[in-house]
Amino acid sequence: MTCKIIDSPGAVFTVWGSPSKKDVDEVHDAMKRVAARVGHPVVYVTRVPTDAPAPDEVVRKYLDANMSAMIQSCSSYHVIMEGTGFLAAIKRGILTRLLQPIWKKKVFHVHADARDVLSSLAGDERAAAEEVLSLAERRGYLRCPAPTGQALPATPV
Repeated sequence: MTCKIIDSPGAVFTVWGSPSKKDVDEVHDAMKRVAARVGHPVVYVTRVPTDAPAPDEVVRKYLDANMSAMIQSCSSYHVIMEGTGFLAAIKRGILTRLLQPIWKKKVFHVHADARDVLSSLAGDERAAAEEVLSLAERRGYLRCPAPTGQALPATPV
């Protein structure tokens, strides 16, 4: 698996490598499981490291085909697309323009940094995101390179 998933009450976090259809299914399953456990849609935060390759055409089509089902489990969807400079800003803008129309207003967000996620949330959603981001930080998932399917270096929890 080239994505790493963490969940907490009310939130799911992933860090992506080169995604596969199986990864998409596992992320969706985690979102559904956490939403069922807490009784409402969850905050979904996904981090795309600068070295993560774009999904191939098969995975892009699969993600497109499953996005409407995934949306049902989300109260808000946050993509952390890292990088600085003009090119990184253009990538974030393109992603926003492509995906924003399929989401309700103020549900889909693209950020340059994990810290930016919290500024777009309030109340229980913010608390859920703080917890899952704290878990991700302790496991090193906010700083690691794109997962390759190999175990990420161990970090103290």
